[in-house]
Amino acid sequence: MVRRPIVIMAVFAMAGVYTFSGLVGNWGIIIFSALALLTSALLFVTMKAGMGVTVAWVVAFFVFGGITHYQHSVYMRDGEILADGRVAIVGRVLDVDEWIDVSYEDRRRLVVQVSAVGGEAADFRIWLHTDDLETEFRYGDEIYAITNLVQAEVRRHSRDLQRAFVNLARGKRAVGGATYLEVTGNSVRFWDAGRMAFNVRRYIKGTVGRLFAADEAAIARGMMIGDKTGITDEMHKAIRGSGISHLVVVSGLHVSILVMAFMMMFKGFAVNRVMLKILAAAFMVVFFVTVGYAPSVTRAVVMAMIAMFAGAFWRRGDIFTTIALALMAVLAFRPYSMFEPGFQLSFACVLGIALFARPLEKMGGGAIWKKFVILLIISVATTVITAFATARFFYTVNLTAIWTNIVAIPIAQLALIGSYAIVILSVISETLAGILVPAVRVLLRMMVIVAEFGARHTYVSMDARPMTFTGTALYGAILYVIYAVEKEAVKWLGER
Repeated sequence: MVRRPIVIMAVFAMAGVYTFSGLVGNWGIIIFSALALLTSALLFVTMKAGMGVTVAWVVAFFVFGGITHYQHSVYMRDGEILADGRVAIVGRVLDVDEWIDVSYEDRRRLVVQVSAVGGEAADFRIWLHTDDLETEFRYGDEIYAITNLVQAEVRRHSRDLQRAFVNLARGKRAVGGATYLEVTGNSVRFWDAGRMAFNVRRYIKGTVGRLFAADEAAIARGMMIGDKTGITDEMHKAIRGSGISHLVVVSGLHVSILVMAFMMMFKGFAVNRVMLKILAAAFMVVFFVTVGYAPSVTRAVVMAMIAMFAGAFWRRGDIFTTIALALMAVLAFRPYSMFEPGFQLSFACVLGIALFARPLEKMGGGAIWKKFVILLIISVATTVITAFATARFFYTVNLTAIWTNIVAIPIAQLALIGSYAIVILSVISETLAGILVPAVRVLLRMMVIVAEFGARHTYVSMDARPMTFTGTALYGAILYVIYAVEKEAVKWLGER
């Protein structure tokens, strides 16, 4: 009997995405499909998997492969209408990003759902720069613009196929700069969910921008709604160099903190347990729609939902099954996310916690030094297990994150809760919100200091190249050794 069939199904789903992504030719698709069928047959015989489960694995391979092939074909079809020359487009505004660049000039970029290009029907999203236009935009504005449309450039990737993968993962097909733009109408109703999310994001950006300095406001916006447009190149390098990039985007850590704060707040109103979970689930859905559909957010929300309601389907929750379900939820929505660094880092990090934190549960409570050891072990585990992705995408492995995360994570938790508290209180009274501003400003400034200090004192940083087969095997062996040592260390600490 297969212990975790959902985990194996997730592996088949990833194999389907890879097979039909465009990385392999027609013969490759045939070979990989045959291997999937052979593997499922071997599992059926050797692991005594049921016929229904085996069929589900094969179906997952081809369903996720089909979704991937469809998105790739649409992407290539839309690419035929991209041109360096100016064209007329018709579309609808979905979001507005505004920031000040290094030369202190105001920048503005729209996210536009294009419905027609040069009179031909289309259906894709673009980034449209409107720096020189004075028009104020709202969610749902129908626009007519004259612009160029070119494939969005992607850092670190020069090959067309690599850029295509990243653009597909981000859901944006092209980028352009408008020389003429006219708002022709707005048909979105007031209660439209997208409009509400847009207004909430804009309010958060405006409130944080008024109350904090530039670097502090940029970090707060990144933590609260995943908006990184205000982070300067220097600050971006400092954050990445110190290994705390995951703290200035919306991730599982942020979702768990907010859900815990939400549930603690409603516990005081004598709400029963089932109703509390339903309210928390509704809160997560609202949060998910507000901050967008990044892989890390999707993973965190799906995992939190499953964790809360697992008792209705299983006798006890299983972290690996939960991770597998969250992974398939992300790939079903946007399969090319599998090739994005954010996806790989997010799932590798939570997998590292699942592997290395489970033995720590036996330690229970205890002295502060034990809690510090637990935090250190988790920090080491997540840093090491994500090394393959940082080596692949950033060509470096920076172990500075081991100590910077121990310092920065508690600060980030308090800063996130404080920032949201300020925004909520500002709805009632900005004067009332101002009471918390000095304390939160100190926390955000401490995060900036940790980032800058960590980047300047990178004691252990290694240049790396994408791993070969031998390197991957060695990497797996090192992880196993770390896991074995950690289990013995926890056993020893538990006896003390």
